[in-house]
Amino acid sequence: MPDAFLQAVENGVEDLTAVYNAPPPAQVRTVEQIRAYGAGVAARVQRWWAALPDKSCRQTVKTYYGARPLHELLERCTWHSAQHARQIIAVLEGFGIRPNEPLTERDYSGLPMPKGLWE
Repeated sequence: MPDAFLQAVENGVEDLTAVYNAPPPAQVRTVEQIRAYGAGVAARVQRWWAALPDKSCRQTVKTYYGARPLHELLERCTWHSAQHARQIIAVLEGFGIRPNEPLTERDYSGLPMPKGLWE
C-alpha cells in the first residue's frame, strides 16, 4: 500500500489497484529481502513527507475514482494497510504464531477501519 501511495503522489499513477495486484518484484522473495523492501519503502515515505511543502495535504491527487484530496488518499492507504496487517496477524495466530509486536486497537485509533476482519 505505501509503495502504491508513493507511486500515485510521485509518479501520477491513478489506478492503484493495478499496483496492489501486481506480483512482488522478482528480487523480493526471502524474509531478508521482504524486510529490506519494507525498509526502503518506509524510507521513501519519510523522504516524501519531509519534502512535502504543504503538510495539510489539501492538494488533489488523481485516482481511478476521481481527483481526491491528498489527505483522503493517505488515510485510505493507511487504514487499508492496517486492515491487511490485522488479517496477517489473525492468520499467524491461527497457526499458533504470535507476532513479537502485534498491532493493537490503539494502533487503529482514529482510522475508519472495517468492523469485520475480512471486509
